[in-house]
Amino acid sequence: MKKFSESIWIIEKPFKLMGAPIGNRCTIVRLSSGKLWVHSPVAIDESDAEAIRALGEVQFVVAPNNFHHLHVRSFKEFFPNAHYQGTSSLQQKRKDIYFDSFLESKSLYEWSNDLEHVYVFGMPLVHEVVFYHRKDKVLIIADLFFNFRDYNIPLKIASKILGVYQKASPSRLFKSLIWNRREFKDSLNDILDLDFDRIILSHGKLIDSHGKATFQNAYQSELGVVLRPGLSEKS
Repeated sequence: MKKFSESIWIIEKPFKLMGAPIGNRCTIVRLSSGKLWVHSPVAIDESDAEAIRALGEVQFVVAPNNFHHLHVRSFKEFFPNAHYQGTSSLQQKRKDIYFDSFLESKSLYEWSNDLEHVYVFGMPLVHEVVFYHRKDKVLIIADLFFNFRDYNIPLKIASKILGVYQKASPSRLFKSLIWNRREFKDSLNDILDLDFDRIILSHGKLIDSHGKATFQNAYQSELGVVLRPGLSEKS
């Protein structure tokens, strides 16, 4: 476990896609109540669970899109009393997992004083929900883009196939799942309205500065999406 900011910690674990070690990252937020909110559970062991318990009581566990659900059941074995949240479409996909409530676009939750959320529309097969920690000014995403910088041969090959080699970018697979570009662009603009400079993403190197410019550049260059003006590399 590593501390990322005053209120946020991350756990990083091995994970392979197409045989390439792209890694996986879980984010843990200490809410103003002192309890914990967990984003995108990864495979953990008892040692990891003890480290999490040392931070506080796990109150919420969130599966942020229709792909990041693989370790929810095993995570639940360590933290059975937490409140588990996902999208309604993920519940249909994973009927073997019980979610206590669903993530909706305009709904407010117990954690909403600490975290703002943006439902990404235009991708019905993904249904990603992005989160923003107000106090630490950190954006938390799952698959909106990858940021691979340290390469071994399998990762280099996979990065080129996915179209994310040596750049922060959405993958070709992700782009192919954008069905309504207008709705998707509106969601991106909602994200860019947030006051963030750092980004925690599930796969790849963390964005420690110039996060908003990185986010915008990823989508302008790869999708030709025209976003709101006024953002520069120093935004």
